[in-house]
Amino acid sequence: TELDFPPETLYLTSPRVVATCHEEVLRTALCAMPRLDTIIILDSKNFGVPWVIFATILSTPQLRVFESRGRIHRAFDRLAEPPYQSFAPLRAFRYVPDHIDTPVRIGPIEKRMLVILLEQVSVTLETLVLPSESVPLRLMSLWEWPNLRELRLRGDSRPIHRCRTPLVSV
Repeated sequence: TELDFPPETLYLTSPRVVATCHEEVLRTALCAMPRLDTIIILDSKNFGVPWVIFATILSTPQLRVFESRGRIHRAFDRLAEPPYQSFAPLRAFRYVPDHIDTPVRIGPIEKRMLVILLEQVSVTLETLVLPSESVPLRLMSLWEWPNLRELRLRGDSRPIHRCRTPLVSV
């Protein structure tokens, strides 16, 4: 059933609860909120979100803004291709891992998750915020970014300095 006053922004402050949710239940709940266009995950404990839940959230048709303050991947999860063909046409994707006490360590699975997502949404994104350690610059240089107005890379700049791919080409 539709909510009487559906929210435009949904804050998920307990990723552990979200992680235990079945993806079909979550998909149904999110689609029942037609005005929902922003989801923000606040994961202060850095538990991470299972890939299937992450992909379910990002495939919500009306979603335009996604932000994660905390890990988008659980270290013990395996990556499987999403069971659906496309993600929502996001305008903004902000991934800011909480790494005040310890440096961010982005593994190959998390990088692959971002490649799968960014390859699909590059044509609609206006804002992209990522940890510099996770930026797939070589691949990103192959994609079209016609609407991108803001690109913020946060964190250690060494991975970017080692890359021979230019950040900007005109």
